[in-house]
Amino acid sequence: MSSTHFCHKRLSLCIFYGCSHEQSLDIERRLDKAGPSICHPMLAPGILVEIDRGRLVGRIEFVTDDFVDATETLSCLSSTSEPALIQEAGGRDNITGLLFGLYNQDRELASGIPIVMNQISGMIQHLVELESMPAPPQRKKKFRKKLRAGDRREVNTAYEENMDLKFRERLQEIRTEYNQKLDQCHMVLESLSFTTQRASDFSNVLISFAMKKESTQMRSIALVTMIFLPVTSVASVFSMGVFNWSAPEGKSVLTVYFWVYVAIAGALTIGTVVIWSTLTRANRGTHGLLSDPERLASV
Repeated sequence: MSSTHFCHKRLSLCIFYGCSHEQSLDIERRLDKAGPSICHPMLAPGILVEIDRGRLVGRIEFVTDDFVDATETLSCLSSTSEPALIQEAGGRDNITGLLFGLYNQDRELASGIPIVMNQISGMIQHLVELESMPAPPQRKKKFRKKLRAGDRREVNTAYEENMDLKFRERLQEIRTEYNQKLDQCHMVLESLSFTTQRASDFSNVLISFAMKKESTQMRSIALVTMIFLPVTSVASVFSMGVFNWSAPEGKSVLTVYFWVYVAIAGALTIGTVVIWSTLTRANRGTHGLLSDPERLASV
């Protein structure tokens, strides 16, 4: 806003920038209802303070309401034991993302409100300076019988002092309200750490339910494997031709190929176990080296 006040003519010329259509209508409505205070030099800045107050207070209430709703949602989800309800809520609304968004908005408000409060303090100081300034000289007018010129000057001065007092009291009320809203923003910021931890716990619950579902499926697969593996192994051994069922009496039913099978299978099994054990020990040694800063520095 750009404003110029002419004391002698009791005239203020103001230009408002960046206002929406609704805000322009609101400014016009306030100017129409200003009455005799339309000549006061702090009327236009006071209107902007009122409009900005409505915007900031609305944003603070919006963030606080969303924060309370998110907290209540986490409380309800933490108390339920139904996996379907928890998974449905997690798919429908990303609680963690919502909390991070609220944190950024609340931090922006907490950093912007002190700037507005400083501007209001400057306006209050300016009103105090206006009250201490002498009244501007009045132009000579014709004598009126009902009220003398000196009496009119006294009435105008008293009215202006009363308007200065009203403006100052209203600005002090708005500054006090901003101070309360700033405390509210700080309370939300302090509570977000605990709420974010609860959101993380909620995500862990979802992961645990998913792992439980997968473990149930793996248990079913393992059960089927345990049923069919012995039968399959026996069928494989008997299908290899290592038994000579038509052998003469007194000779072994086992052929030489059975021992070849046992030797090859045993060697492969032992080799697999040795390779797995070697790789496991190497991974453990590397992990221990990384977790020990002194050993890593010595290397």
